[in-house]
Amino acid sequence: MGGMKLKDFTIYDTPLWLGKLLEEQEERCQRELKGASKEYNEILEESRKLMDKYPFIEAMADNTDLREPLELGDEETKALTRFMYLQGERRSWEGVQMYLMGCHDTLGILQLVGML
Repeated sequence: MGGMKLKDFTIYDTPLWLGKLLEEQEERCQRELKGASKEYNEILEESRKLMDKYPFIEAMADNTDLREPLELGDEETKALTRFMYLQGERRSWEGVQMYLMGCHDTLGILQLVGML
């Protein structure tokens, strides 16, 4: 019995088609949260405002190559700290949503094959 075991399956070992499927699931997750969660939308809005006010934050968020060291004052440091906190909150919301979507999809498959 060869082949990959479930415990060995990671995102780094996925075929290209599965990577595309994961991207689509991430987009679905974000759409569903935007449509259902006031808190998630508030996180996105505050993050957008910080990126608009502080271009270096947007450059960091977009992975723009920052070639020179940043010298941040108190205000910029507080803004960056707040932005990083918001990104953690956003990722938490998305993680829970992805998990719930996976549970929902799994139950649908189990019902489809008559196991539930």
